[in-house]
Amino acid sequence: SAEGIVMEVRPAMPFDESDFGYSCSTDAECGGSAPSCGAPRLPICTAINCLNGAAKCPSSWECLDVSAWTPDPKIQSVCVKL
Repeated sequence: SAEGIVMEVRPAMPFDESDFGYSCSTDAECGGSAPSCGAPRLPICTAINCLNGAAKCPSSWECLDVSAWTPDPKIQSVCVKL
C-alpha cells in the first residue's frame, strides 16, 4: 500500500551554461546543467542524450551523435564545444 508514503517534488533547476566545460575525471565533479563527466575520452563536464531532448546544450555547443562510438548503449549523444 502507498499509504503514508510522502514523495518530495523538487523544482527543475534553471539551465546554466556556466556548468559546462570544467575538467573532470568522474561525474561527482560535475553538476547542475552539466551533470556528466565524459572522461576518459572527453574529460569535461557536459550533458548526455541531447538528441532525444533529455538534455540541453549551451548555445555555443553542438549535440554530437556518439552512438557509433560509445561503449555505453545508454549514452547516444553528448554536448561538445567544437
